[in-house]
Amino acid sequence: MLISNRATNILLVAILAVGIGIVAMLASGARGGPLDPPGPPSATGTLPQVEPRMPIPPVGWNGTFPITISQSGSYFLTQNLTGVANTNGIDITVSDVTIDLNGFNLLGANQTGTGIRSVGPASTVVRNGSLTNWGTGVDLQGSLSVRASDLTVTASGVAMRLGNATVEDCHVAGNVGGIVASVTVIRRCQFSFNRGDALSLSYDDSVEDSDFYRNGSSGAGNWDIAVHFGGNVIRGNSSHPVYEKFVGIFPGAVSNTVMSNSYICALGIVDNSGGLNYIPGGSTLDGTNVCF
Repeated sequence: MLISNRATNILLVAILAVGIGIVAMLASGARGGPLDPPGPPSATGTLPQVEPRMPIPPVGWNGTFPITISQSGSYFLTQNLTGVANTNGIDITVSDVTIDLNGFNLLGANQTGTGIRSVGPASTVVRNGSLTNWGTGVDLQGSLSVRASDLTVTASGVAMRLGNATVEDCHVAGNVGGIVASVTVIRRCQFSFNRGDALSLSYDDSVEDSDFYRNGSSGAGNWDIAVHFGGNVIRGNSSHPVYEKFVGIFPGAVSNTVMSNSYICALGIVDNSGGLNYIPGGSTLDGTNVCF
């Protein structure tokens, strides 16, 4: 009986100690974790949380062109679109617009209209897709700030008209004319099989690390790069011509720099009078160019 009472007392003391511990834990605010902890957090979150984007064509679109963007924001193409003759594809009427073509093609009709056009000064980004068979593929020359990247423009009258732009990793092929630029930086682009001038420079343009392949047409005075005015830099490019010459410097085009390019000597850098590998006074053709 004594042993039984002693065991009972020990059990009561143990129960009391456990109860005191639970009370202390609750008083200190300690809490256990969930039985099923959540998985790792999302790296990007849902699309509306990170970058709310609006579809092109918009919901409820009736099929008419042009599709007008009149609200600043980010847009993405949801399908290939085919325009109609003598009408633009997308008109941008506000600033601060980003258009992601999302890998799709914006197709024109009979080389008429403009695929994507900015109306008035604006800040605009166009990227990641293709435009085919427009009068002008992309016309953003009136914009305050432009970024065009990962675009392919083909079979159009003019591929792009740009001002105050940065153009990167684009492919301009099979157009009548390539890019017409002013105050624009062009990097890592490919120009091929364009029938007229592949690239036409105005003021303060820069062309770097780009490749020119078989542009021009037989019997025409075409250029990979036609330089009309001054302050342009042509650096680190390569030319593989058939009919055209690499760079044409026109009268009055001063303060241009041509350096570290590779081209065929007999189809090299000329002034408007046809002087081979000669640049008019006020511009620079340095010894880092390589002709073969």
